[in-house]
Amino acid sequence: MLSRIQISNFRNIDDARVDNLSSVNVFVGDNGAGKTSFLEAIYTLGHGRSFRKQGGQKDSLVSFGSDRLVVFGERIAASGVTERMGLSRASAGDINIKINGEKVHRVSDAALRLPMIALNAETFELLVGGSSERRRYLDWAVFHVEQVFREASKKYLLALHQRNAMLRAISRTEKVSHKQGALVGAVVEQLDVWTHELCEYGEIVSALRYAQFERLNQFFQEALCRLGAEPLGVELRYRSGWAQGETLAGAIEKSAQNDMARGFTHFGPHRADIQVVVGSDVRGQSRLARDVLSRGQLKLLVLAMKLAQIMFFRQSAESRTARVNVSRDYVCETLTLILDDVAAELDQTRLDVLGDTLGCLVDRGGVQIFMSATSSDLIEGLIRRFPGAPAAMFHVEQGRLTRIE
Repeated sequence: MLSRIQISNFRNIDDARVDNLSSVNVFVGDNGAGKTSFLEAIYTLGHGRSFRKQGGQKDSLVSFGSDRLVVFGERIAASGVTERMGLSRASAGDINIKINGEKVHRVSDAALRLPMIALNAETFELLVGGSSERRRYLDWAVFHVEQVFREASKKYLLALHQRNAMLRAISRTEKVSHKQGALVGAVVEQLDVWTHELCEYGEIVSALRYAQFERLNQFFQEALCRLGAEPLGVELRYRSGWAQGETLAGAIEKSAQNDMARGFTHFGPHRADIQVVVGSDVRGQSRLARDVLSRGQLKLLVLAMKLAQIMFFRQSAESRTARVNVSRDYVCETLTLILDDVAAELDQTRLDVLGDTLGCLVDRGGVQIFMSATSSDLIEGLIRRFPGAPAAMFHVEQGRLTRIE
């Protein structure tokens, strides 16, 4: 759990420090006061980027006139040890991360220590946006459970990048001249090497994803029950990125000529998706929820998906406590939850369900919450759901923070 946060040159925050953070932390202020900036800074410490898609670009995070932002935090590990984490990011985008004074080279090292889920207005576009957002949703869960996923995913993406480079070279060469057969042949030999790598690690990535998807789906159905949404008849379905019942190697082989002609890989985990489907039409075919449900109903489904993530993480964290080979200093067992103006997106009934779900987790130390609102009245009912964890209240004005006693 984060016990302290210090922020410099982050959007409209020149310099701010908060000590003695609570399990529930509330930032209240007018629109444009800087509430979301505080939440973004906390999220950036663990992810190296903002949770916002619009206005969250790397160069916009650094305060105007400054060269670099800095976010520093202290977290209390499951063992009781205090760990120091620091992140600095230049306006040009380069990132430096230190953990206990030692530089680390991957943002994922920070993400393991500070797992986070953000819920804001953009989150509710999860079902209507591209498949990359839904892959990221699933990969977050796999990343925090399967230790081999990070390396397998990295090797798959490298193979995909190299294979696509070979495919583009072949495509360009064939378009320029059909007489350069020797050059094409040499590239094809390299293509075979990267195709083998892609298939090997692609199957591993997909298997890891599917195993955790099954668990995540169970929690999704439980969340639907809590929200009273079972009558919608919604199901989650995992699509691997190639035809069901076929190996990735088989799909790649069938698509080889098409891949070379068009210069990219058509099948693989990079094309995976989670489909949210509803019932059946007159032909017995399921339809995508985004095509048949109202915006309010889609918000309900996204909330269920996020609740499923939270329950998934907590069950996984609790099972890790029995493992002797996992460092309790390295892997964080407290989930940091960012709730940015959720009162503007959810009615009181849904806020109550969210609060009830989180309440017992907060009491057990399993979740730390940072939330924002334009008025404490809007989230008073939600805060009451955490009787065992008195909320730390802060007023935000022009990027300055004042604790409300």
